[in-house]
Amino acid sequence: AKVLPRRGSLGWHVLDLARLIRRPQGKMPTLLLLNLLILLVFGLIILFSASYVTGYYRFGDVYHYIRPQAILAVGGVGVMLVVSKLDYHIYRRFTLIIYGVTVALMIAALFCDPISGCRRWIHGDNLPFTLQPSEFAKVAIMLGVAAIYQAKRNELKKYSYGILYPVALVAGPMVLLLLAQSHKSGMIIVLCIV
Repeated sequence: AKVLPRRGSLGWHVLDLARLIRRPQGKMPTLLLLNLLILLVFGLIILFSASYVTGYYRFGDVYHYIRPQAILAVGGVGVMLVVSKLDYHIYRRFTLIIYGVTVALMIAALFCDPISGCRRWIHGDNLPFTLQPSEFAKVAIMLGVAAIYQAKRNELKKYSYGILYPVALVAGPMVLLLLAQSHKSGMIIVLCIV
């Protein structure tokens, strides 16, 4: 007989996550993937046509701006394909962690030097990259609102659980941080997502 880890133990959580990862998924919609790839390629072509002259005159390289974007685009498609194979229920377990890390990153951005008068990015001389935490806020908002709706699914007709809690508890802190960062377009996107 197999000896399974005790429920609630670390071994049980690892085994449970492995089951979620290996759970068979539906087939990825081919048209959706094709549309995404067409938009991605079209965006890269537009970026290249808008930046190759500047790249040539400033850096002597017409591919200066498009090269990193193309590498990130290919990497992003790879990550998307891997993530699409995971059972989406796995994200529910990490909602608080993702939300908390996102809020911490957005607060950290407020203490970095401003770029064009805005404090939206985490950057520095010791960092090899520039990070805009508001991009993670979009995912954290979706997960947070979904978590509230899932937890209170029987009470969604109440104003507090249907409207107030998702906006006040989940979007409120993010909107205040985006306001502090002078990121009004990010605020609009976050509120539209909610």
